[in-house]
Amino acid sequence: MKGQSLNIDGILGFCKTLLSPSLFVPRLQTNNLTTLNFQKLKALGIRAIVFDKDNTVTRPYENHVYPPFQKAWDECRSQFKVLIVSNSVGSKDDQEKTYLQVERETGAKVLLHTNKKPSGAEVLPKYFDCKPSEIAVVGDRLFTDIVYGNRIGAYTILVTEIITEKGDNPFAIQIRKFERLFLKAFYKSVSEAPPNFDYFLLASTALLLLSFVGGIVQHPKKRVLYTLSTVLLSIASVVEVVFARPIIKLVIQKKKNLIENLFNVAFYHAIVLGSLLIIMALQTSYDDDGVEEEEEPKEKKKKEKNE
Repeated sequence: MKGQSLNIDGILGFCKTLLSPSLFVPRLQTNNLTTLNFQKLKALGIRAIVFDKDNTVTRPYENHVYPPFQKAWDECRSQFKVLIVSNSVGSKDDQEKTYLQVERETGAKVLLHTNKKPSGAEVLPKYFDCKPSEIAVVGDRLFTDIVYGNRIGAYTILVTEIITEKGDNPFAIQIRKFERLFLKAFYKSVSEAPPNFDYFLLASTALLLLSFVGGIVQHPKKRVLYTLSTVLLSIASVVEVVFARPIIKLVIQKKKNLIENLFNVAFYHAIVLGSLLIIMALQTSYDDDGVEEEEEPKEKKKKEKNE
């Protein structure tokens, strides 16, 4: 059997996942099966590994392990529970029951499933009788394999070097190229900052603080609001400089994994953004001049009536 039917589940899953783009991003990237560090995975508490088949374990639409990967494959099977989950075998497209031959030649079970990846990963914890965090998902596709694993909180691993494009699904080839561009853009947008960004951040913060201090002195009626704004901006600055920026710098230097620290960075930035929004609300909530302008006409009207 060669080729696959249109993956409606994949298309719908992609649209839904656009709301959570971090689901597209793997926890780890490796060249291929031979470069997987099985000892590291065991140290992370991984007990079971789910593999995509085509261009991860085998050539596209072939049933046996790619020969250069055989040694690593055997080592993996000796240390972990292994399962193959593929949209080409074991799925509703597999009318010829090719999965039986794949199981014989690879020595690993193939999951039978009706919903194509990225749907259906919720069955894995029950299948392996372990927690999602104890499962690794390995594949060459972001929008199917990686999203499939990330949806349940598994440890996702992207294979960056495919075996061959020869005989592969032409549509899959183009989508894979787009996926890699998407991943590169995501990393760049999250982990990189403009040149001298820290200096710009410090300068703009200093100017805002000076303006708030000036507001405290020049506008007695708004002293409380300016004081609160100053305190909130100080908190936001400390959170950004002391907590968020150091993590981002380590990610850029590749000393920390982006995805493992993405929640922390997002949390700190949420505090900063929330503080800035409150400051904005405070600064626009009370207008001295507007109050005075409204009061003056009332006083004039009273005087006119008295006269």
